Amino acid sequence: MLQLYSYKQLAFYVDIPYTGRRTVFVSEPINVSRNKKDNSPVRFEWRGLDRKVIRVLSQWQEWKFPAGVHKPTWRQRRHRNYFKIEASDGKIYEIYMDRQKAHEPAWFLYRVLEGNGESSKAGSD
Repeated sequence: MLQLYSYKQLAFYVDIPYTGRRTVFVSEPINVSRNKKDNSPVRFEWRGLDRKVIRVLSQWQEWKFPAGVHKPTWRQRRHRNYFKIEASDGKIYEIYMDRQKAHEPAWFLYRVLEGNGESSKAGSD
């Protein structure tokens, strides 16, 4: 028998096979302190807790058009800078800077990667 699920039941947790990691999709705005030279994050605040960035594991840029655009123009293109970071609480986060408005970029927490097989440090800075 086919079981139906609501969007909210399926949207947040996905287990990644063979890695022991669980991905939590968040997509919430965050406050970020960044290095002025290269725009990399050094601290971020999410849900009232401040986390220090221990290291940037990887970074990449994305230029795409939003879904459903029939006649795309360069003004509709998204420009995001993604960072995969390790934070002071021992978790791995993927965050991005949305550069739609160049003079005031917005930061978002895209997802949290949990359970990397190592013991996580408790607490945060």
